[in-house]
Amino acid sequence: MARGGVNKFHVKQAREVLLAKGQQPTLDAVRQTLGNTGSRTTIHRYMRELDEEESTRLGEHSLLSETLKDLVGRLSAQLQAEAQEIVDQQRTLHAQQLADLQAQLNEANKQREISNAEIDRLEKMLAEEQTSHQTTASKFQQEQIRSHQLAQEVTGLREQLAISGKHLSSLEEKHQQARDALDHYRQSIKDLRDQDQRRHEQQLQHLQSELRQLQQTLIVKQGEITGLSKETVRMATELTEARKQLHREQLALEQQLNQMKEKERLFEERHREALEQTKALRDELKKKALKQEESTLKLHDAQQLICVLQTKLEAQEELVVALKAERTISRERLD
Repeated sequence: MARGGVNKFHVKQAREVLLAKGQQPTLDAVRQTLGNTGSRTTIHRYMRELDEEESTRLGEHSLLSETLKDLVGRLSAQLQAEAQEIVDQQRTLHAQQLADLQAQLNEANKQREISNAEIDRLEKMLAEEQTSHQTTASKFQQEQIRSHQLAQEVTGLREQLAISGKHLSSLEEKHQQARDALDHYRQSIKDLRDQDQRRHEQQLQHLQSELRQLQQTLIVKQGEITGLSKETVRMATELTEARKQLHREQLALEQQLNQMKEKERLFEERHREALEQTKALRDELKKKALKQEESTLKLHDAQQLICVLQTKLEAQEELVVALKAERTISRERLD
């Protein structure tokens, strides 16, 4: 089917242009002159009709006088010139339109390539954001597990502190002269434990990170507590032995009194060491509390980061969907 605008007049103009150039007006030549538009069947039909009309005009042309022949010739030349001018104008216009369409097509291809590159980049960013989100979620879950383990370790530490208090209480029963000091020590430990217990009950729920370092610290402190327990047992044994020795040697009280004073001096030194260790343990617990607060802040920051990443991820997914839709529309327009 011929395109709109290709008719018998256009075929006639193309045929005359070819004749003016001294070329044979074949079907392919006429169609090429028309810009490869129109069906071959339609162009052939118009050419056949023109040939028939030309034969009729040639028959009538022999009957005309010389004057009319000359007039007809000049009119024919003028018509051919005008037709050639129209053909040239149409050819120039067609070439310009073709160049404009080609430029538009090139620009559309460039825009499509840019859109494809942008979509690929956004898809890559989306994949990276998804991977980052999964990594952050995995780290958050690991930190929760670590926090639970850390809570168990803190509970174990509190139990060790309770055991240490019991050992210190037993020293009061075995040596009368150290009772006041042991009572004071036990009361101090009890107050410290109560304060630490109240503080840890408030802060324990916020502990979420830095578990490995705190575990190592707890292991070291457990070793220290174990050493303190052993030292307490040894001191109790020595005090018991001293008490038995005092009972057996009551007649030699003056000699044994000096020995007893020496043992009491050693006990007081050990007692001071125990107090210093307790103070160090209390300082360590304060440091742990500070670390717990820092862990809480880090966990809060991580949660905020997850929310931000989730928002960015959703925005990028919407942008990718929009770009894909735009690319589909561009392809349909190009097609």
